Amino acid sequence: MKWRQYSAVDGFADGVAVRQVGETCFDLCQQLVDGVMTVSTTQICAAIKDVFEETRCILEPAGAVGVAGAKAGRCTVNGSILCGKQLELSVYSRITMKCLKVLLPSSSCGTTARRTAQRTA
Repeated sequence: MKWRQYSAVDGFADGVAVRQVGETCFDLCQQLVDGVMTVSTTQICAAIKDVFEETRCILEPAGAVGVAGAKAGRCTVNGSILCGKQLELSVYSRITMKCLKVLLPSSSCGTTARRTAQRTA
């Protein structure tokens, strides 16, 4: 593993978004971790959607990273820790809208969101 610093990171999965891993954490990972992979925001959103459809639980984006990696087929997973911070109710709508924008074509996103809002009202 090579220690890198990124110029920018996407804040969607803010719980795991760091520009540079700390020295102690990096040293531990070199000893204990077999490999590292990255996943895209689209893959994270797909994982959030899939887990929601199967369990009716909404994952915090950082908690969905392990599921996204497993779904990408780039690792063998015997289990995944679905973790995240405490979320305020207002954050759920931000996560949902981000996922809708990423997973649906831009032309249908607003229409789908309006239909969903009308059905729940």
